[in-house]
Amino acid sequence: MHTEKLPPDFDAIAELQLAQAELKHVIDQTRQLPGYEDFFESSTLEQIQYILAAQNQVGVYLIAVQCGGLALIVHAEGVREVWLEFTEDELNDWLLNQTSESNTGGYLLAQLGDASLESSLDELLPIIGERIMLPIVTALRELKVSAITLIPTGRIALLPLHAARYTLAGSECALIDEFIVTYTPSARALRHGQAALIELLQKPLTLLAVSNPLPLPEAMYPLAFAQFEVEEITLLFGERGTALHDIQATRSAVEQQFSTATYLHFACHGSFDVEVPLESGILLSNNERLAVKDLISGQRLKNTRLAVLSACQTAITDFNKLPEEAVGLPSGFLQAGVPGVVGTLWSVNDLSTALLMIQFYNYHLKDALAPAQALRQAQLWLRNVTNAELSEFFDVYRQNAAHQSGSRMMYEIAQAKFRNFTLRGPVECPFAHPYYWAAFTMSGV
Repeated sequence: MHTEKLPPDFDAIAELQLAQAELKHVIDQTRQLPGYEDFFESSTLEQIQYILAAQNQVGVYLIAVQCGGLALIVHAEGVREVWLEFTEDELNDWLLNQTSESNTGGYLLAQLGDASLESSLDELLPIIGERIMLPIVTALRELKVSAITLIPTGRIALLPLHAARYTLAGSECALIDEFIVTYTPSARALRHGQAALIELLQKPLTLLAVSNPLPLPEAMYPLAFAQFEVEEITLLFGERGTALHDIQATRSAVEQQFSTATYLHFACHGSFDVEVPLESGILLSNNERLAVKDLISGQRLKNTRLAVLSACQTAITDFNKLPEEAVGLPSGFLQAGVPGVVGTLWSVNDLSTALLMIQFYNYHLKDALAPAQALRQAQLWLRNVTNAELSEFFDVYRQNAAHQSGSRMMYEIAQAKFRNFTLRGPVECPFAHPYYWAAFTMSGV
């Protein structure tokens, strides 16, 4: 490991005192904002129980240290401790396989695009299912709950816990099969989201959607189905939906709509900055970026009920210098006052994402399901949809495109996908692998 030598006149105590003073100043300034008067204060057990009870859920805190793992299940009657048979070192090994000279594999490399994601998930999901989630699920079944809020700490927040696989009572399943799963960086963030949601539910539904901003950096490719995805979603909002495509999706155009949109939808590229997580963000036209640091300043998102980040790597958190609450785009939106955020843990497939997002909004807006429940239903639908069903789906678009001017989806694309799925085995499920559906997470309320 490479280490830098400190200068001989370095005063560690003085530097620590300076850092503490700067942190205190930031906390004091934040507490001047409405609703953040108790920012960085520890919540009591009674407060946490009240917050979770408001969502008819139990909270599951997940902790990993050198001697083992621990889950604290907070429910209306108290707290239940569940000891987990894994250590912080084992967690790090799952994330990153290292030799003395280099990183050789692991889920984190795959998450960042440097290794096979499908094979990494095949290896990881049964491990975290048996070692982390199985003991927790056993306790949750005894409590007879159907919805849980996961509050993972440290590097556990990088894991797709909702897709973890385990065998219980002779049956193999994933966590998402049994529970509606949401994530939150803290009970405090959840409480602020609940308070904001009460006021936002009275506002009319309005949408700002962004698809495939152009031009893109040389290393990135256009998202062929992003416009299809956004146009289908925009239709659900009628005249209250605004879509920005391609060169229209500039930062200034997006920011002009922030103050009025209750729903934000980004079907575009995103990126996670390993060195400076606050620089992580969504790529807009002309290589402009909407970063985490931009979100947590000001009150521009005070009217937004839900932000959907249908983009790449938008839910990855800071894994180098982990604060009390994980730093990432979801927590950035939450801190900016948005009650709920849908993000992705890795670079997602363009077509399967479009299909999942369309189903998500149909479940949420047409069937009036809460966002977490709608996302779960959409993920289960994508996992189980067959080639025959997808062939019928694209045949509808193919026929509509042939008879409509200014079609929402080019006839050629609909025709190609119709043929593609028709020629495959009719009962096969092309998007069954967790790579296609498990990337998506719901944070907040």
